[in-house]
Amino acid sequence: MTEQDQDVLFGQEEGKTDENPIKEDQDTDSGSEVVARYKLSPLTLTVFENQNGFYNLQLQRTYPKDDDGNDFGYTNSIRPRDLRKAARLMEKAADDLQELEVKTPQ
Repeated sequence: MTEQDQDVLFGQEEGKTDENPIKEDQDTDSGSEVVARYKLSPLTLTVFENQNGFYNLQLQRTYPKDDDGNDFGYTNSIRPRDLRKAARLMEKAADDLQELEVKTPQ
């Protein structure tokens, strides 16, 4: 991974686009910053690095709030049919994070 945020997009279905649940370069209230974002519609896995150099992950699912598909919502709950997609996203993030010296709290 580079020092700049990166989006890894794969497996997008034709005619569908991923909505961004988190703005690019957005810092959270906890002082964490986005290191990478992996998308596989309708899921987004975001990797954060906090002030102490620890990494945390957040998995979100995008869903339409109305029948027109113009308004989207976000949830941390995933459906059983999204489990394989979630596993693919986590596997890719794990591979990329393994290349870094990842510190994890004991």
